[in-house]
Amino acid sequence: MRYLLDFDYTLFNADAFIAQVEADGRGETLITPQIWQHYQARDFFYDDVLDWLATKDPADLHILTAMTPSLGDAACEFQRAKLKNAALDDYVAGTTFMIGDKGPYVADLFDGRPTCFVDDSLLHHDSVQATVPKVISLLIQRPGVTHVVPSPNAAIHTVA
Repeated sequence: MRYLLDFDYTLFNADAFIAQVEADGRGETLITPQIWQHYQARDFFYDDVLDWLATKDPADLHILTAMTPSLGDAACEFQRAKLKNAALDDYVAGTTFMIGDKGPYVADLFDGRPTCFVDDSLLHHDSVQATVPKVISLLIQRPGVTHVVPSPNAAIHTVA
């Protein structure tokens, strides 16, 4: 099975990271690549992430992470720096940085093998199912993350 994995709120606890940055008085540099001089992204992974990744063949794992230019000029470089800081090269075959809907990106990555798309965003799952319905959609709901709602789409499976 191949897995296309979201990063924020799937592997990385963005709420815990933001809270720590604010508590440390570094909020003004939050969405800048320089923030990673002070933090290790792995310190904000959900507890199960590295153990789960280690059970998979890296060739079967790919990160598909959204960049959000609307957060400011440095937001895209912030996301690139975050993934570089996470140092996941031994765990995943690659990373795709994207903007907009994930469906077209999943279509480009889909090679016909059984594939699971794992993400916390219902909008991205809807986009993937509309574009590549053969991909299995797993909507992840992490404890304490309240912005996720269960999908009425029977093709999207919710995992907690």
